Amino acid sequence: MTANVRAVATDHQIAMQSIGLIYRLLKVHEPSYRALVEADEQADSFLHITNPSLWKAMRMGAGRANYEAQVKLAHAALAFIKVVDEVLPTLPPGEAGDAILG
Repeated sequence: MTANVRAVATDHQIAMQSIGLIYRLLKVHEPSYRALVEADEQADSFLHITNPSLWKAMRMGAGRANYEAQVKLAHAALAFIKVVDEVLPTLPPGEAGDAILG
């Protein structure tokens, strides 16, 4: 194996490890992302908001200026988690699978 091939393999392994690290960090906070997205969706409906506390805190509190950005980021985090959850069972043991799974 040449030095260039080893470098590419190492870079790939580090890239897969970073996906695994980010996945584990985001997965811990999945309920919070889901709560924010659901609160935003309820606020946009014509129905009664059953639990307006999170929505009010975000729209009226200190987070008002970046509320929409936070909702977009929560959607992105949930989408990332979903893709990794779908892909993980298909990965063979070893290499990329082990890098993501830790």
